Amino acid sequence: MGDMERQFQEMEKMSRAFFQATPLPFGGERESHKEASEENACPAGGKNQYRFLVDVAGFTPEEMTVNLEGRKVTVTAKRQRESQSKDSGYWVEHQELRRETLLPPDVDLQAIACSLNPDGQLCIEAPRLASSDPAQHTIPIDVKAADPSPGGEDKPKEQ
Repeated sequence: MGDMERQFQEMEKMSRAFFQATPLPFGGERESHKEASEENACPAGGKNQYRFLVDVAGFTPEEMTVNLEGRKVTVTAKRQRESQSKDSGYWVEHQELRRETLLPPDVDLQAIACSLNPDGQLCIEAPRLASSDPAQHTIPIDVKAADPSPGGEDKPKEQ
């Protein structure tokens, strides 16, 4: 009975880990009970920085890969554990996590950085490119004279 209970607890833990690891929308925050710890996990870069957080607790850096294909970032983590004992027999646990996000078009793809904090939060950051908007200037308003004729057409004046 103790082994079955332990396996059930392990399944619950994996289920929680699966549903907690969700990508952030562009500039939004993940809705989770871990919100407060995530803010400390990856310092906010403000308007000049894009960030993407993934909860990879339980995985080692050797079990994770982060790939960039075009503007799509893919985080993959895989591990497999095996055990055999006289009482509980033989079991294999395979755990895999995959998260993807599409980076905004204004992100510098050459300057993407990735870090893992002690709490198991993987933080992917990319600086935004400098704005290519032209300098602000005032546009003059052209004021047109009102047309006196009811039809809108100029009629020659009779003398």
